[in-house]
Amino acid sequence: MSSGFFYDVAQFVQAVQTWSSRLPEVKPPPSLLETCSKYAQECLHETILPNELLEVECKSRRVNIEQFYRYLIEKTQATPIQFDFARLHLVEYVVSSLCYVGHLCRSENHVRFAKQLEDDTTVISFNWDILLEEALASQRGWHWETGYGLRFKDVVNKGDEAGWNNTSKEESILVLKPHGSVNWFRDSSDSAPGAIDLIVPESDPFLRAGNPPQTMLQYYEQIKDRFERTCISPPGSGQFVHPEVVRLMKERLAQARQIIAIGFSLNEQDQHILTELKGRVYQKDLEVTLVDPRADELEQVYKKAFGDCRVRKQRKTFREYLDNPLPAPTSLSINL
Repeated sequence: MSSGFFYDVAQFVQAVQTWSSRLPEVKPPPSLLETCSKYAQECLHETILPNELLEVECKSRRVNIEQFYRYLIEKTQATPIQFDFARLHLVEYVVSSLCYVGHLCRSENHVRFAKQLEDDTTVISFNWDILLEEALASQRGWHWETGYGLRFKDVVNKGDEAGWNNTSKEESILVLKPHGSVNWFRDSSDSAPGAIDLIVPESDPFLRAGNPPQTMLQYYEQIKDRFERTCISPPGSGQFVHPEVVRLMKERLAQARQIIAIGFSLNEQDQHILTELKGRVYQKDLEVTLVDPRADELEQVYKKAFGDCRVRKQRKTFREYLDNPLPAPTSLSINL
């Protein structure tokens, strides 16, 4: 969904409004669309009008939302006054959209995956959404507060679920997110480096664990002045949101004897990840399984990243893999 993000979200919202006009709409600010149109002209050398980002699929898919985000970060560093508002508007739009879509779309693939995971598994996800975590929470009783491997400064909206006070319990399934998550925020009143607040999705017994869009959007309006920004960073920016996540990622990968990489291509946008992986000592009997229709193309990339490892290839999509999964790995790298 990275390419054509504006179009896909607009089409989804339009379909939802046909079904129920009482649900709120998620719309990007006109100024954000205008900035994106200028980005297309400057970087893609294409003329894409603001309304075409929402209405014309072939043109909207020319814009990758992660690359546009990285462009705004670079521009903000050079011209902060002009581009910082656009960056903040984009982050707010991405957060709202992922919460909106995530709540109204139950991901059967993530639910199946959550059920199949064994204890003592580490999942490394470079996505911002929380579809996997919601599936783990609803299917496995996964704890939001301890499952990320971080010590959060504050946890907002804990609710009354059993187990919230048991923060000393180490979660058996660890979800590491080096590029951050839409439910991680930095408090603008806290100057401590690395201080992150966690927002826990509300549980809706009629649908699933998730963010009711009207609640999340209203809540976000109430708290956005308190929080400096959502803790998400785009691929290719060379940025990770928290050093502890990176430390744990490298530690768990070094300990693993089996890694399953699902749909993660380690392309040119991921050079900062390759830098962290190359030259480290891994287990001598490490086996990496590539689950990707393009597995043949990725074999050498992974051998360079993980040294002299054995590579197995499964030329499958995520759904096809779930139909016949491998035995649970010691550590698992995933990009859903």
